[in-house]
Amino acid sequence: MTGHFQRHWPLLLALVLLSVAVAASLKLLLGNTGGRLIYVLDDPYIHMAIAKNFSQKGIWGVTGSGFTSNSSSLLWTALLSAVYYFTSPNEVTPFVINIIVCTVLVFWLYRLLLKHQLHSVYLFFVLMVITFVTSFPLLIFAGLEHTLQVLINFVFVVSAARFLSEDRKHPADKAIMLVLAPVLVLVRYEGLFLVFTICCLLLLRRKYRLAFWIFGLALFPLACYGAFSMWKGWFIFPNSVLLKGNISLFTADYSLREIIKKIVQSYYKLALHPPLLILILCALGSLYIRLKDKSSLKQYSAILWIIFLITALLHMQFAQVGGFFRYEAYLVALGLYAAVISLPGTVGQELQLLLQRRQYLRIFILAAVIVTAFSPLFLRAVRTFIWIAPAAKNIYEQNYQMAMFLKKYYEGTTVAVNDIGAINYFADIDCLDIFGLGSLEVAGLRLSGGYNAESLGKLARTKKARIAVVYEKWLEKLAGIPQDWIKVGNWRILRNMTCGDETVTFYAIGLAEEKALSANLREFSSLLPDDVVESGKYIH
Repeated sequence: MTGHFQRHWPLLLALVLLSVAVAASLKLLLGNTGGRLIYVLDDPYIHMAIAKNFSQKGIWGVTGSGFTSNSSSLLWTALLSAVYYFTSPNEVTPFVINIIVCTVLVFWLYRLLLKHQLHSVYLFFVLMVITFVTSFPLLIFAGLEHTLQVLINFVFVVSAARFLSEDRKHPADKAIMLVLAPVLVLVRYEGLFLVFTICCLLLLRRKYRLAFWIFGLALFPLACYGAFSMWKGWFIFPNSVLLKGNISLFTADYSLREIIKKIVQSYYKLALHPPLLILILCALGSLYIRLKDKSSLKQYSAILWIIFLITALLHMQFAQVGGFFRYEAYLVALGLYAAVISLPGTVGQELQLLLQRRQYLRIFILAAVIVTAFSPLFLRAVRTFIWIAPAAKNIYEQNYQMAMFLKKYYEGTTVAVNDIGAINYFADIDCLDIFGLGSLEVAGLRLSGGYNAESLGKLARTKKARIAVVYEKWLEKLAGIPQDWIKVGNWRILRNMTCGDETVTFYAIGLAEEKALSANLREFSSLLPDDVVESGKYIH
């Protein structure tokens, strides 16, 4: 047992530190949320709401009234549905699944890194960097599919890079790529970026048949879902992909000037996300050095950089970054791994040599240089801890309280909202989503350019919505405030980190609802957390 620990101490210690980080964060979180497990975003509750309705009623929708296409991770929602079918809906399931996936991911990374014959201390350092710079603890408390995305993408990319390289072939790589291609895109639609990149590289290597099969297998499940969605009257892509993604090049002006403008705007986001920028610069630098010996471009590490670079550029153009580090997490993990195995020629081997010679002063100087150059990455790791508890408190004080309010007074009725996760998971309402993720009519109006205060007001009356619980700033920017919506009051949270706005506003839709809404808000006031600041006419 002692020998086993001595041989695998980097893995065991990495798992212990990850567990400690999660346990400490959970303790702080529960202290901020009245002892209830609350996620740091509203988005996981969207998947949980769909899974609740699908497992209990057979309806793939955020509400129980009908089909809605707003999940960008079909596999994650299906996985939650399967668990809920046997256990009944609960808030713990996403948390437990993410812990399991992260454990498997760290174990798999360790087994992968062992093949590179790294010094144990360096291997442990690498595990810590990938674990915390990729923000595994924060992703666990996000309650979403991104840990699973990192794992599946990692296995797929490593298999593809080995298959395309001349130095690390593995007999199972071809089968792994074929099996994981459809899984990749079912986890998240961004998997198409990786599939496209690797298929292009396969075509360059004249692996035409394999490229065709991988691309076809990846598109098949999305095509099936898209056909079913259109049969239900929705779009071929989920509303979250259409409304949140940066796909304006397909829907706007095709002039050269407009295209260049959109490209520049997309890559401007890199300046706002230094960790990804640093990794892209590392990729460019590493590949530039290899141009002196073009045969080295066929090596495993070079192919990893090429896959990372092309995928990152596609992601920056057509998808989002940020969102509590979750959207680009798979790219950060892949970039860090590529750096770890390609930079040892200049850094890793030097560090191992210094460790063997016990030249600790030089180790300290080298570490200082690395920390300075990569400080944004380490800052990202620090934020992994300090953001979890405050963000969960935001969701508890706003989205959870909204859900409890609607469950108490408006269950079974139609309500206009802009955050559809928690309120639909905890309360059985029929929501009119003013953002458009859960409402086909709103999404259609937004995509066609016909979304305004008049069309929203008409839609609310048609749906017989009684009240609206929205971010006023969002509403004014998206459409404007309909004339028959009467502002009754506001709830404001302090030190907002994760909610769309610090203030949520309650509107009565029509004079007939004003008195009842005011009375309900006054009665619910005593149940609100102390830090929620109330204002508006209902107080008087």
